[in-house]
Amino acid sequence: MKKLLIVSLFFFSWKAASAQIENPVQWNFSATKVSPGVYDVVLSAEIDKPWHLYSQFTGKGGPIPTNITFRPNPLLQMAAGKAKEIGKPEKTLDPNFGQPPVPVVYFSNEVKFVKRVTVRGKVATNIAGSVEYMVCNDNKCLPPTKKTLDIKLPRSCAN
Repeated sequence: MKKLLIVSLFFFSWKAASAQIENPVQWNFSATKVSPGVYDVVLSAEIDKPWHLYSQFTGKGGPIPTNITFRPNPLLQMAAGKAKEIGKPEKTLDPNFGQPPVPVVYFSNEVKFVKRVTVRGKVATNIAGSVEYMVCNDNKCLPPTKKTLDIKLPRSCAN
């Protein structure tokens, strides 16, 4: 009886350890200086195969689109509109999201979301916020995930 209990505990411990949470998107957040006081904030997503991440501009009634929000910062002026998407968008009518099928736009492998910001004055500050996104493969979708970001912007110089 004692051996059976030990074997059972070992089996269930191994099973629990092998049931990892799926995390098919790796994010990297950075800022690139464009000119004095002007930065491109870059949110880079590396997407594991066979997963895909949805665009900010996917159709209504479909999967949850990627949503980027930035916390208000009086030292920053944000460019108008949504972040620019740099990658190879794939477009399809997806029957998994309604009848008739909903048009969706997604990215495989990688995508960058770029938002231009201007620092008001010659100060060091940061840009903080979050990105909420959804990923699917041919068999399933994962629940929406939210990642926080906090990027340091160096002090602006006149040169």
